[in-house]
Amino acid sequence: MARVLLINPKTNQTVEIGGRIVDSCATHPPLGLAYIAAVLIQHGHEVRIEDAGLTLAPNAEVVALAEAWRPDIIGFTAYALNYSNALQLCRELKQVLPKARYVMGGPQASFLPKETLNDSPMDVVVLFEGEYTMLEVVEHFATGRGSLEDITGIAYGRGDEFRITGLRPFIERLDDLPLPARHLLRLTEYPVPGTVITGRGCEANCIFCNANALSGRSARHRDPDLVFAEIKQLVETYGLKKLDLIDDTVTCDRAKITRICQLIKEHNLDIVWACESRVDEVDEELLRIMYEGGCRQVHYGVESGNPEIIRRIGKGINLTQVREAVRAAVKVGMKVVCSFIVGHPRDTRETVMETILFARELRSMGTEQAKVITPFGILTPYPGSKVQIAADRLGLKILHRDWDRYTLDQVVIEHKNLTAEELKRFWSLAMREYDHAPATQVRFAAGGSA
Repeated sequence: MARVLLINPKTNQTVEIGGRIVDSCATHPPLGLAYIAAVLIQHGHEVRIEDAGLTLAPNAEVVALAEAWRPDIIGFTAYALNYSNALQLCRELKQVLPKARYVMGGPQASFLPKETLNDSPMDVVVLFEGEYTMLEVVEHFATGRGSLEDITGIAYGRGDEFRITGLRPFIERLDDLPLPARHLLRLTEYPVPGTVITGRGCEANCIFCNANALSGRSARHRDPDLVFAEIKQLVETYGLKKLDLIDDTVTCDRAKITRICQLIKEHNLDIVWACESRVDEVDEELLRIMYEGGCRQVHYGVESGNPEIIRRIGKGINLTQVREAVRAAVKVGMKVVCSFIVGHPRDTRETVMETILFARELRSMGTEQAKVITPFGILTPYPGSKVQIAADRLGLKILHRDWDRYTLDQVVIEHKNLTAEELKRFWSLAMREYDHAPATQVRFAAGGSA
């Protein structure tokens, strides 16, 4: 048995939600770490989770906690905004716990494994979906048996010794995973404590997003009855009344979401929830079923108000579908989030103004009960996205790799049609047009995201 400490490092960015200052990566519980913890516990390992973002704990406090508990293996999850601090925290932990083994997963490490290993004392990078890969890594270090090269789905070594052992197939039967180890989290302290996945994978092909690279191009679905059982547990065990279904597109399987809603309604479960959807996956009938099952907010990624831009970014929707999806959601009584991006590769001053005006049109569809809000972000080339991989071909220049600035409200690209000043000015204009928080702050209680 190994003693494993899993850490969600804090960022250098805070947001205000409901009058409370929280870390930008700790608005929701780290569900990925909770899933990994559950698998490790299932196989006899002792696990703790430390979410430094939740407590805004300085690195020294996390180091002291680890030194007192003395884990055998320390695992980190990292996104762009907490990546730099994750590497620094690893260095600091290595000073006081030199014999521990250090492992990192999450989007940033998965797309930048060589950089991660070269810039820190990290022993292993777990690539993409991490539950069973992390289990094999832990058991290798705990027993000393076997070799890292025999574990599929990792990177290890530095310089000329750097190795990737191949990519592990995505988990097909998500129902085989144990429920996340939420008992290891201070769940009710999160602004949005109730998070659930109904599936993994994204079949879209948007050039600004790395979701399908992270979780696969084919959607994998959980049994809706098991999803409902998990939701019921959150209500009964933790007293939660607001949930966020955090799949990339909850509605891509109509039968699944319909069944979940029917079960919530049949059992008179006292909850409201929010989710993300594509505009081409919903209609008034489905949205009404969702509303009757507790859904009070839906988030659509619209991205642009110019048809040609939408086509070129691989969104696969049209403006008519957007209008119809927004109108239908408002009609049944849902709040709607329509998110947009300034600075797509082919954007011009004219197309950006079209987008701002289209967002204004969508907001006008809202009512007092069912508002439509339209947050904007500035195009940001996150690792693994097509705009990062093919930046030169798309006419973009990535200005730097200061990950702390990848906040959606800072300019980190040089655009062929728009200066940095114009990008910032258009974003500011768009954000002034709606009375809400900046793009980095639009994941809020009862759901929705930028």
